[in-house]
Amino acid sequence: MTILFLTPAEIGDRSFGGGLRAQALRTALAQVGEVHTLVIHGAYESHLDATWSEAKIKRATFNRFGASLDTLRQRIDLKAWVAAVVRERPWDIIVASFVGLAVLVPLRDWDRLVLDADDLVKKPAGGVPASPLTRVRVGLRNAIARFVLVRVRHAWIVNPADFERLKPDRASLLSNVVALPAPDRPRRAAVAGRILMVGFFEHPPNAEGLGWFVENVLPALVARFADVELHAIGKHAEGFERRFAGQVRMRGFVTDLAAEYDEASLVVAPILSGSGTQIKVLDALAHGRPLVASTFAHAGFGHDLHDEEHLLVAGDETQWIDCCSRVLADPESAAAMARRGSTAVHAAYGTTRMEAAVRQTLMALTSERAAV
Repeated sequence: MTILFLTPAEIGDRSFGGGLRAQALRTALAQVGEVHTLVIHGAYESHLDATWSEAKIKRATFNRFGASLDTLRQRIDLKAWVAAVVRERPWDIIVASFVGLAVLVPLRDWDRLVLDADDLVKKPAGGVPASPLTRVRVGLRNAIARFVLVRVRHAWIVNPADFERLKPDRASLLSNVVALPAPDRPRRAAVAGRILMVGFFEHPPNAEGLGWFVENVLPALVARFADVELHAIGKHAEGFERRFAGQVRMRGFVTDLAAEYDEASLVVAPILSGSGTQIKVLDALAHGRPLVASTFAHAGFGHDLHDEEHLLVAGDETQWIDCCSRVLADPESAAAMARRGSTAVHAAYGTTRMEAAVRQTLMALTSERAAV
């Protein structure tokens, strides 16, 4: 089986949730057939690879900032570049991560296109009322997503709520998964008062969630507990760290994320908007850390990960302060909850689950095509 895979994540980049999913999905695809990968993401300059690398990868960047004639030209060139790759050989299956990459594939080839719909339905930023223009933009974008959903050969949907809401005919659930750390690995001791948030902070929902937590929750925790310090780990735009001071340390990219989880007394996922499901929830629990997550971040995992048993789920500011305080005030109970959460994630969200589902879907699709 020959597979063309479109992804925005650089190969090996595990610094954000989409990147983690892309690596797991690419590994699963490689167990089914020969995978060629198009890495496509926004940048300030346009570049289109002419040849495949030894690892069967081509890369493209385009300016996704602004709406000038030059950025429009870059998008047109990118779409033509993807179309040329699609024509190179009779791919058995084309897999596109995210709706934005799926629409780059020519419509005539959608009969072999599988959409990995991690961003199927978007939600406006939480915390403040959305402007009329924002509502129009989000509504238009979600309408495009629904159009893609009914036209592609198959869609993998991440969030069970999206599946129930849209009831697509040619789709299946493909939950987020995480690479599970070895249970017997050496671990560092947790640092008292250390709060950790992990995310790709160039992604607006992550940046907004961090800002909301720093403004509405962190001051109360600093006032109640000694040595409270928030560590934010993940790539961010230049100068972003100037928004925060005092008890916030913007750490950027780190090479040993497992060690950072080990040293955290509390992990937070205060995400209020976006789409898909929040893989950072799984990652924190897989590493056995006490977690407080927003109701939005917890959505999609409710069948397996339960509030008060595996993690704490918070809605408004008061609930957030209370949940975080409970973890910091009673580390023994928090650690017991984290162990239960880790057990649940290891049981339900390991990469073998994705590998089996991907194989089942692709083998069925290729059999259908052969029978036509």
